[in-house]
Amino acid sequence: MKEWLSFLISKTLWKHLGLILIAFLVFVLLLFKWFDLYSLHGESLTLNDLNELTIEQAIEVLQEKELNYNIVDSASFNPNFLPHAVIQQDPAPNSKVKKGRTVYLWLNAGAPPFKAIPCLMGNATLEEAFDRLPQVGFDIGDIDYIPLEELKEGNPILKMLIEDEEIGCGDKAQYGTKIDLIVGEKAGANKVKVPLLLGKTLAEAEFLLNADLNFGTIIYLEDGLIDSSSAVIYKQLPNYGNEAIRVGSTIDIWLQQDLPEAVSERLQTIKKDTSETGSLNDAVQEINYADEE
Repeated sequence: MKEWLSFLISKTLWKHLGLILIAFLVFVLLLFKWFDLYSLHGESLTLNDLNELTIEQAIEVLQEKELNYNIVDSASFNPNFLPHAVIQQDPAPNSKVKKGRTVYLWLNAGAPPFKAIPCLMGNATLEEAFDRLPQVGFDIGDIDYIPLEELKEGNPILKMLIEDEEIGCGDKAQYGTKIDLIVGEKAGANKVKVPLLLGKTLAEAEFLLNADLNFGTIIYLEDGLIDSSSAVIYKQLPNYGNEAIRVGSTIDIWLQQDLPEAVSERLQTIKKDTSETGSLNDAVQEINYADEE
């Protein structure tokens, strides 16, 4: 018993305990230091927005920041991005990450995929085409109308074309392809007569067009022009007296400060005698092309 007590109070025991404690503290300090270095404690990076970059550009950015990457193939195609460009990333842009972190990259497909074209011929209207074609990734191109005497209402789809080649049910085309449509319309529907704009100011002509027609090219003859607001139309295309044109069509006009004398005289003749349609049309044609002679 006395020997045990002597051992407990001996300098040798306390000396060894002190050395063990010091060694433990040193080990703990070294362990924390290693952990800080391993986890880069307090050192984080802001992840760039890699979207829209090519894969080569994205890899270069990640390597400069000592970040790893993993490329995830994607079968989807987004027309707003270049082929093989980054369309999604994880972590998200502006995230705080540490060096060595793996960033996952999703890439845009290399080319637009081929998709089935909806079968609209004979069983859909133009309104339905505007809904269905964009839903599956196709754009609507030119629209041509064919008058149908027996048609009572609506605009049925008669034909669908891609670059002047008629397509049928079951055909496929690349995502984003423009599809031209040939549709039927009630004979005489949605058309208006070409108004007589000669001698009118731009404001007066705009009133005559109302909401049915629009201005196309507007050309001012600069020679002698003083006030564009009072300049008058001396030529128009299409010509007054031509066949009716579709609502929404455009009319090109030419203006100068004063109406040419020849045009003014002929216009007065037209206003005095409008009973003979043929004579009216011939006179107007002559006015519109007077400057071309």
